[in-house]
Amino acid sequence: MNYIQKKKYYSVIAVIVLITNLFSCTQQNIEKEKKEWIDKRDELYNIIKPSLEKRELKETITKLDSIYFSKKHQDKWTTFYYLSVKTWVYKDLQQYKLSISYADSCINLIEKNKLESIVTTQEYASSFIQKGNAYFNLSNYQKSYENYFKAYNIIGQYKDSCNSHDVTEAIAMVLYRQKLYNQAINYFKTSLSSINNCPESETYLRSGKTQELFDDIGLCYTNLKKYDSAILFYNKALTNIKNSEYRYVTDSALSRQITVTCMGVVFGNLAKVYALKNELDSAEVLYKQAIYNNTTLGTEHADAQLCQQQLAKVQWQKKLYTAMYQTLIALRKSLDTLPNNDAELGWKEMMAAYYHETKNTTEEIKYYRTFIAMRDSVANAKKGSFESSITRELKDKEQQLQISLLQKDNHLNKIYLWITVALAIMALAIIILVYVNYKRSKKNVAQLTKLNFEINEQKEQLSYAMHALEKSNKDKDRILRVVAHDLRNPISGIAAIAQTLSTNEHEINQQQQLIKLIESTSSNSLLLINELLQSNTTNETLNLQNANLNTILKQCVELLQFKAKEKKQTIEISLPNELITANIDVEKTERVFSNLINNAIKFSPLNSVIKVEFKKEQNLAVISVKDNGIGIPTENLENIFDAFTTLKRKGTEGEKSFGLGLSVCKQIIEQHKGEIWVESKEGKGSIFYIQLPLSNNM
Repeated sequence: MNYIQKKKYYSVIAVIVLITNLFSCTQQNIEKEKKEWIDKRDELYNIIKPSLEKRELKETITKLDSIYFSKKHQDKWTTFYYLSVKTWVYKDLQQYKLSISYADSCINLIEKNKLESIVTTQEYASSFIQKGNAYFNLSNYQKSYENYFKAYNIIGQYKDSCNSHDVTEAIAMVLYRQKLYNQAINYFKTSLSSINNCPESETYLRSGKTQELFDDIGLCYTNLKKYDSAILFYNKALTNIKNSEYRYVTDSALSRQITVTCMGVVFGNLAKVYALKNELDSAEVLYKQAIYNNTTLGTEHADAQLCQQQLAKVQWQKKLYTAMYQTLIALRKSLDTLPNNDAELGWKEMMAAYYHETKNTTEEIKYYRTFIAMRDSVANAKKGSFESSITRELKDKEQQLQISLLQKDNHLNKIYLWITVALAIMALAIIILVYVNYKRSKKNVAQLTKLNFEINEQKEQLSYAMHALEKSNKDKDRILRVVAHDLRNPISGIAAIAQTLSTNEHEINQQQQLIKLIESTSSNSLLLINELLQSNTTNETLNLQNANLNTILKQCVELLQFKAKEKKQTIEISLPNELITANIDVEKTERVFSNLINNAIKFSPLNSVIKVEFKKEQNLAVISVKDNGIGIPTENLENIFDAFTTLKRKGTEGEKSFGLGLSVCKQIIEQHKGEIWVESKEGKGSIFYIQLPLSNNM
């Protein structure tokens, strides 16, 4: 080996040693950071642990704020734990929008600081799970589903099968709520398999979670009317409870209480299945056992109330009216202490059924009326004004019952009238009686006429609702045509690129470019779908409340500042010194403000200034959003707020636009009895104005 060869050889050796040392140092730094994170987490957890175990959530927040803000320099680990705890505490406090906000902050902190390799997979995925839980409780199942799947992908990416049960169970619950029971069963079983296959599963997973999943699968089969399968899984749940005895809690009395409570819930579910199978004796025994477990031994009083209502129904079916009445009396006492709308509604229905069977028409009508009124109220609260057909049907039944009673009364009056006429010659008193009965019959006829008029009026209202539904279907057809038209090209492009990739004749760089093109096209298509889903708000009921417009507008600007910074833009806001409130739907109003500011960012050049101004003019709030962007051509100003405008220009940095946002803004503002308009010149920017009535004018 000559001198040159030796020199090359030693150079290669030196490079290998250098790379090895660098890798070793990187690994040491990661391990050091992991230890630092664990120490910080344990330190904070030990402080807030007492209030957490007692479920004193507000006290937990107070302690956490005190600890965090007392530190002069909040490091990233303290900040992450602070944000993470607040995410799920606010979710448990049912302040779901705050929970979502803190979850987003957690995710941004992890991804901005590249902490994915430091925090555990479960902690990283947990932020998405908690965010999905908040959206789930807000009944936004699409957003919930998206965040659960992000968590699912993170866990799958790190091959963390032990922690996948939480997210698969959460996805199953979304599918269950959407009544997709077969799909929900598959995810519940996947979650169950994940727990059983994980070698590090704790007793909690082996007992509590396993029993819960068996019970959930049984509920799915019950809704699918596969009763034998449902019974099989409920029995598995009971066996699991008996075998585990919930030993993951140190207090034996509490352990026993949890055990019997869970058994009570499963007994109630089993009883429901036997009732549906018309095996009433078994159903009665199980309902009684469930009630005993959840009241005498356990703490699930709300579940016990529903079981009492169902037990009364079973006893009614078995014609055990005395036992039925005793059950309803016991349920009444429980409801007076612990209100439960579902059980209250069932109690009223069963009381009406009891008095029907015991021939007490007066009491039957009284309870039936209260049942109708409450069911009407619940239906309106859950389904809104366009689903009030159930209420009208119940009112029709009530009126039909009244008509039937009046017809019977009228029939008796006619008999009395004929007898009176036949005996009129016998006494003046009989003549007076005939006259009185005649007047009564006339009054009944007037009541019948009035009831018939009300029925006809309700039929007209139903016809109007059907017309509105037909119009809504036409709007949906038009949206489908837009989707078919605007999605055809990107989907065709994706198919063509995928076909090109399948030939395997391209270099890796070219393949990556094609994949990025697929990703970009798919994102634009998804953006179009999201805008279409929000494009029709005319049939939505406003959730009005007296809100501070200053705060709402300021929050919208602050939330979009980061997006403006991406284009090196500045958002200037001018607010009045006085507090200005209006009776508005806060969520929809935020959507309008954010949409207008977002458009200003999209259509303004780099380094530009966007001005947001808010002022009071008499009894009106006037908000303006001014930009120095590309402006709007004069010929397009008239149809800029149309739902399906053809003006779909790209932003200054190529941002996609579908022409639906301004239509949504106009619908929302008009629902608030306000106005929206624009002043613009092409190439010189635009000013969008919003005018809303203030609280004393709504």
